[in-house]
This record gives sequence, C-alpha cells and structure tokens, in this order.
Amino acid sequence: MKLNQHLINCLAGLFFLLGSGYATGQENSDLETWTSAEFRYRPTKKWRVGLEGQLRLKENSSEIDGYFAELTGGYEIFKGFRTTLGFRLISKNDNTGKQQGYENYVRLHADALYKHKVKRLGLNYRFRYQTRDELGVTNENGDFADQTLRLKIGTEYNFRKWKLDPLLSAEIFHENNRNEDEGFDKFRVTFGTEYKFKKWGRLGLFYRYEREIDKTNPASTDIIRVQYVYTLKGY
Repeated sequence: MKLNQHLINCLAGLFFLLGSGYATGQENSDLETWTSAEFRYRPTKKWRVGLEGQLRLKENSSEIDGYFAELTGGYEIFKGFRTTLGFRLISKNDNTGKQQGYENYVRLHADALYKHKVKRLGLNYRFRYQTRDELGVTNENGDFADQTLRLKIGTEYNFRKWKLDPLLSAEIFHENNRNEDEGFDKFRVTFGTEYKFKKWGRLGLFYRYEREIDKTNPASTDIIRVQYVYTLKGY
C-alpha cells in the first residue's frame, strides 16, 4: 500500500507541474516529436556500448529541429552503480534571425548512475556533466562551449502480470556558460512506458514536459518521444 501511495504521489506531482505551466497562459510554447533508434551491445555483464540516432521535429512537429548520432560506452563499477561517457554529433536547424540554416555541434557528456529497488518499485538517479560546442565557429566570433550540469531522478513500478509498467522521471538543468548568466535553466518531467519484445528489443512511448526557469517569458515544450532499443549480449 505504501508503494502504491508513493506512485500516486509522484503522478500527482507530475500533473501539478503540468497544470502550473498551462495556468500561466503563456504563448511561448511548442509541441515537439522525438524519434530514436538505438543499438546496445554488452560484451560482458559490466561493459556496454551503444549507438543511437535521433530525429527531432519542432514548430508543432511540422519542421525539423535537428538530428544527431551518439556513441556511448559504460562500465558498472559495482552492483547498481555505473559510469558512462558519450560523444554526440549534432546538426541543428536554425530558422530564425538573419543567418539561417543547419549548424553543426559536437557534444560530450559524462554520467554517474545509480539504481536500486524497494520491493516492486525501481529507483534510479543520474548526474551528468555535458559540454557542447559549435563546429567551425571560433571564440573570437563569440562562440564558447556550453557547459551544463544535470540531475535526474526516475521511478518505475513493476505491476504483477502487466507489461506496460509506468516510468516517471524529473530532471533539472544548471547552465554554466561564459556568455550567459549561469544558474538553473530549465526542468523536464517525463511519463511513459515501454513494451519489451522477447527477441526484438523494446519500444517506448513517452510524454515529456519541459519549461525554462527564471525567465521573463519562459518557454515551455510538450514533447512526444518514440524510442526503440535493441540490446545484444555477448555473454
């Protein structure tokens, strides 16, 4: 009963955040669609590598926002705790201002992740440091690498005889950039589920709400994400 109540409280908090965003009546909002496919390989129980491609649509999912390819590698230091490094090549569509077109970026990130279970409730935590820099633009032209710290907390409840277990997470971003004011920049709340096929990986469907923090006219984004992951084990 306590675990069920904990899940209900998490869902109530999610809907409260969503409601507070819409209650402002802001017009600075958008609906995006993210679709991704990822291949993961686990040569041993401790090591894992992954290759992901993703396409993002913006402006009510009517125009390409960008796409990227990402390579990751991770190692489990002890049960439940692992570290991950990631390298991402990004092509982003800039369709505002005088200079428009696709801009290319490179992004690096380092993660520390920990997960554990309390009976049928799974809990996971992720701390990420990431840096992103635009290719072909120098510091003399006003380009400095963006640096961000991210903290994410997630839950998953394993219902008996039910394959579509709910997934819920919340994440906050802290920017540390030379050409902008540093501080908490935005937060994300995600709710969704995954269906696991016996031999063909798993398919996930998620709704994500993202909103800027401490801005005069904070932008908010509703995101629909479709994710496919196939994992191959070598042991």
